[in-house]
Amino acid sequence: MVRQPANSVTLSTGVEIARDALVVAKADMAGRLIYVSPGFCDALGGTAQQLMGQDLATMRHEQMPLAVQALMWERLHCHREFVGVWIGRRLCGEPFWTLGHVSPIVDRASGALRGLHWVQRWVSYNARDEVLAVYRQVAAREAEMTSPSAASLAGRELLDSLLSSLGTTYDEWLMTLLARCGDV
Repeated sequence: MVRQPANSVTLSTGVEIARDALVVAKADMAGRLIYVSPGFCDALGGTAQQLMGQDLATMRHEQMPLAVQALMWERLHCHREFVGVWIGRRLCGEPFWTLGHVSPIVDRASGALRGLHWVQRWVSYNARDEVLAVYRQVAAREAEMTSPSAASLAGRELLDSLLSSLGTTYDEWLMTLLARCGDV
């Protein structure tokens, strides 16, 4: 049985994290977890011992486009922060939704990127609905491809095209959406 926080709700689309929870993790450049908070363990339905060293890519739900994950890594490699709505995958396979703020961990002496610091929190149902409408289209395009790299590229092209047709970028679209839904 999945332990649910007292101030949370279970959705038919997955497990809900507590509205006041902070889900925090750090990962190295290979995407392996090097720190997990108790909230992260709760969100993923595991223990720190189970999660430490695991690859972040294995915690991406299939509804979460590879293109958005690739956009995050692109930003981090440029030493820039990234904000995105994430559909994670618990250890049991169920999805969970968060608004994630990802910061690069940079070695001050060398300037080399050493990893990422990820803080996630609850995201509203209205924001999820709008994000999912876009993510489903992108994930469907990615599913047509024969390799992860081709899927990521095709997904990114479609994501950019969809947002361009709205006259916006990912960041502008997301921030406008989150503001309209009361998430920021």
